Amino acid sequence: MTRSRRILIGVVVACLLGLSVFGSLVIRAARATNTAAPIVVNLGDLVQVAGTHVSCGVLRRSGANVIQCVAPPPLRGTYGTVVGDRRVLVIRFRNDTTAKVLFTAIQKRRSSACR
Repeated sequence: MTRSRRILIGVVVACLLGLSVFGSLVIRAARATNTAAPIVVNLGDLVQVAGTHVSCGVLRRSGANVIQCVAPPPLRGTYGTVVGDRRVLVIRFRNDTTAKVLFTAIQKRRSSACR
């Protein structure tokens, strides 16, 4: 893998992680000011994120329920996330049906990036 490609992947991963941290802070701030109950989604439900083209679906992967968020098709060249109770994955779609895991993290433990 070329140096520029590694830098690009690092920037994308850093941005996604930054957005995740920012999102969690926004959610915590919203909880402090909003008394509404959280929205509960079940296996098979789809969620469209307001103001974006990002869609998230609740799926079963490797025996666990996860939320997978992706950009609209065509998926080739786009990135997505898969978040479960234990694992977080950042993926990049090679085509519309196949994705490569770029970054894996275990909640509250460790992380690793593909080389």
